[in-house]
Amino acid sequence: KARLEAEIKAKAEADRIAADKAKADAEAAKKKAEQDALNNKSETEKLAAEKARLEAEAKAKAEAEKARLKAKAEADRIAAEKAKAEAEAARKKAALEASEPKKVENIKPIASNNETKKSDNKLDQSKIELESKYVNAMVEGNNSFNSRNYLGAKDAFNRALALKPNDVAAMDKLKLIELKEKKLLEENVLKAPSDKVHPLVSKYPQGVTEETLVLKGVNIERRIVVKDKWAWVYTKKSFSWGGVSYFKDDLPITVEAYENDTR
Repeated sequence: KARLEAEIKAKAEADRIAADKAKADAEAAKKKAEQDALNNKSETEKLAAEKARLEAEAKAKAEAEKARLKAKAEADRIAAEKAKAEAEAARKKAALEASEPKKVENIKPIASNNETKKSDNKLDQSKIELESKYVNAMVEGNNSFNSRNYLGAKDAFNRALALKPNDVAAMDKLKLIELKEKKLLEENVLKAPSDKVHPLVSKYPQGVTEETLVLKGVNIERRIVVKDKWAWVYTKKSFSWGGVSYFKDDLPITVEAYENDTR
């Protein structure tokens, strides 16, 4: 009986030890599986981050290349336009050189050869300078017009027209700008005033108040127009390079609108 009890006790102890070992093995396996999962997740996130980085770099390079090609196309367009203008100027110069000597002979038939040549050279040089200024003004006007800078374009085409009065190309561009400005006025400027009392009504008297401000490179003239409970701010900016811009409440307007609305 004592032997049997000892065997039963020994077996129970062996079973307990085996159960503890199995439990420990299961816990170790669980921890290993969790660690493996963490390692796999970390590796997956690392690969995803690397993929995202590579895609971002590829996208940035593609956008940079697209911007470069666009800038190159614009530069080529401007260069082609300038070349076309220069070719036209050269053609006109050639035509002038072919016809001018005859005019000089008709005007000064008694002049000596040297005197005629000097007069001809001076006249040619003056014509060349005028043509160069005209071409530069037209190129500047076209570039400004294509960039929708209608005020700058108008200034350039007016300079071209001053150099060549009644020039068809400059007058056509100015007419087109007038139509563009009229459309801009209809869409953005000519709006019904608000029913609320404008804040400037309490700061300025009824009528037109004029203010001036001189800054580096620009002189600013402001005309505050107050009528009943409404008010508008008209601005004229005269730049040192010769350009003049007009605005109504920060929106571009024509010189005619500026003068007519602020009388």
